Amino acid sequence: MKKHTRFTLIASASCLAVCSLLAAFTPVNALLFSGKKSTAAVAAFAKSDEPGALVTFSETDFTSRVAGRDTLDGIVLSELPDPELGSLRLAGRTLSAGDSIAREDFALLCFVPLASGDVHTRFSFLPVFSKAGVTEAAVQVAVNLSATPNSSPIALDLSYETYVDLPLCAALRSVDFDGDGCSYAVLTAPQRGEVTVTGEGFHYTPAGKSGSDSFTYVATDAFGNASSPATVTLDVRKRPSGSDVRYTDMMQSTAHYEAVKLAEAGVLTGERIGSDSFLKPSAPVTRAEFVALVTAATDLPVPTMAVSTGLADNDAIPAWAQPYIASAIYNGVVRGEKNEDGNSIFRASDTLTRAEAAAILTRAAALPANEGIVRFTDEVPAWAADAMETASAAGVLPAFADGTARAEQTVTREEAVHMLYAIMKFADK
Repeated sequence: MKKHTRFTLIASASCLAVCSLLAAFTPVNALLFSGKKSTAAVAAFAKSDEPGALVTFSETDFTSRVAGRDTLDGIVLSELPDPELGSLRLAGRTLSAGDSIAREDFALLCFVPLASGDVHTRFSFLPVFSKAGVTEAAVQVAVNLSATPNSSPIALDLSYETYVDLPLCAALRSVDFDGDGCSYAVLTAPQRGEVTVTGEGFHYTPAGKSGSDSFTYVATDAFGNASSPATVTLDVRKRPSGSDVRYTDMMQSTAHYEAVKLAEAGVLTGERIGSDSFLKPSAPVTRAEFVALVTAATDLPVPTMAVSTGLADNDAIPAWAQPYIASAIYNGVVRGEKNEDGNSIFRASDTLTRAEAAAILTRAAALPANEGIVRFTDEVPAWAADAMETASAAGVLPAFADGTARAEQTVTREEAVHMLYAIMKFADK
């Protein structure tokens, strides 16, 4: 990394020159209440260097992060860095909140640190666009001076489907090689619907018309390092004839659309009371229920006549589930486990764990080997490691942001819906 000397302030520009720079725009208050909405935005970003280094900015730092159809003419400072850590200066003048900086003067902007050690601070600005003027959404710029480098996260391009009458809740995803947690922000809004960020995901409300829609977002880590913009593409579809399922208890669930698709396919239907449908998404799933659902989702042949599974605990398996489990055993999807007497049993009424689900899913769809794509941060039983890594790499086993497998965690109906929809789509390929 390039070495820098400590910065000594030199007043190289006159006050008159600086004042002329700051007066380049319409007064801030007049623009803030103009009521204009911009179709463009500026993505957050970070500047990093060694401790004690002067941090300089360029025009490209700001203009390269513009998304949308407008031109960035300048910025208005809305929040300053921590004054105990350093200050922002323009042509030798210390800046204040509310000061404006013209685009052609971005290269005169710098951050002067006061501390000789690590510095982690940030400032915010309001973009000033040619058409829209000052926008209301503040953009954060992180300043990190540290001997230990920290990389920016990578936001992932994503695609989702929903129906014109079905709001969509879904996850936003990113990769951070430093293991930092990330927050998300929408950069450019969709053209047809409305979107809001909800923690690690988003809520999208269609405008009532079918077609393609999209929005962009960025991921920001704990140090303010921001990703490049990523795109979420939305395929808003008309419902097929006869489809009217909406689960009252899944309106905020990321699995709602998938649950509707499973109902349409006859794989899983909830309970209907009057005009309302319920799926009980937080309820646990038993081993028998999951095997039956996987068998249906992958179109495995199921005997129509009563059949014994051949397991020692066959009588403990519900009669409705025996044909599905027998089919799964015959097709190598499940295997009995030995009890203390050496007999093979299934434990049909036991709740299902994520490790067990991964093993079943991997065999049912003959998923391709992981090949080192996924590694978990917590311990996984040896018998389930390959299956969990394979199912996660294939997108069939829902992932956690912290990289944990949570092998022994009980699978809920909501999680099972994610798995079943993914395996059904995989089987259709």
